[in-house]
Amino acid sequence: MELRQLRYFSVVARMGSFSRAAAELYMTQPPLSAAIAQLESDLGSRLLTRTSRGVTLTATGAEVLRLAERALVQERELRRRIAAIESGRSGTLEISCTPTLSGAFLPRMLQELTSDSADLDVSVHEADPLTVIEAVISQKTDAGLVATSSTEDIRTLYHESIAVDFIATLEMIAVLPPSYEQGDGPIRLSEIAHLEFAVPGRSMRDGIRVGLLYAFERAGLPPPRIRDVPSMQEAIPLITAGLYVSIMPESVRSLIHPDRVVLRRIADGPRPLEASAVYRADRQDMPTIRRFREAAFAAAAERDEGVEHGERDEHDERGHTRS
Repeated sequence: MELRQLRYFSVVARMGSFSRAAAELYMTQPPLSAAIAQLESDLGSRLLTRTSRGVTLTATGAEVLRLAERALVQERELRRRIAAIESGRSGTLEISCTPTLSGAFLPRMLQELTSDSADLDVSVHEADPLTVIEAVISQKTDAGLVATSSTEDIRTLYHESIAVDFIATLEMIAVLPPSYEQGDGPIRLSEIAHLEFAVPGRSMRDGIRVGLLYAFERAGLPPPRIRDVPSMQEAIPLITAGLYVSIMPESVRSLIHPDRVVLRRIADGPRPLEASAVYRADRQDMPTIRRFREAAFAAAAERDEGVEHGERDEHDERGHTRS
């Protein structure tokens, strides 16, 4: 007995006629009749009563039809689930993400990831870049999003363990106390060089700290005073209190209320950071990882398109306006 035979039998029973069923199935009547006869032979029971007006179900045929239709529904569901798994739209996916990407970039990516993936269970955890990479290597998480000064550096350092994709660039901006002068134009490092900078610890090699030092050197300024803080979130209250300033990726705009700090562009600031997707090299062919990468690239493309249409200017205005 084959599912094909059950499918044919279901159509014949529904149409009440071999000729109409054959037309419905886009086949000729003889092979259809042969398939039903073989099904009856396999089951050892007559399923249909043939008359000049068509066919009707026997008592056994009615029960077989009920079970056949259930089997056909299960077959369709099985095929749907297999297709979902193979396309990365079903299963589980744990993502670790640095806070700098969790506000602006991650929501776009999650929308792309789950828009047609109702069976995909996605969970997200925040951590600093090194912790994200360590979690991916140790398989505590499936994939990660990190902000670093160089995607290529990560690829070189961890080439035996993880694969890395460049996703997007992140311009660096000054994060200043609310008492600082508002303005639309960029500032220069010399205007804030006398202040102490709160910089998140455990940044990737050549990350925010080193980028800041290089920027001061290029500007001909003495090295800045730097205070290490555990995370960007913990730096914000210190900046709001007027104790420090900081340099952060532009993606923090969506994480900080404009009343708490002043956000300004820097004419001679550090080079942009890079948003990178990381995942174990031996898992890059897994359907959920392929789906993760596709969603990351799609979110980056949407972000870039938004910037081209003035989205960045709109964020600037929000950052400079205080209610």
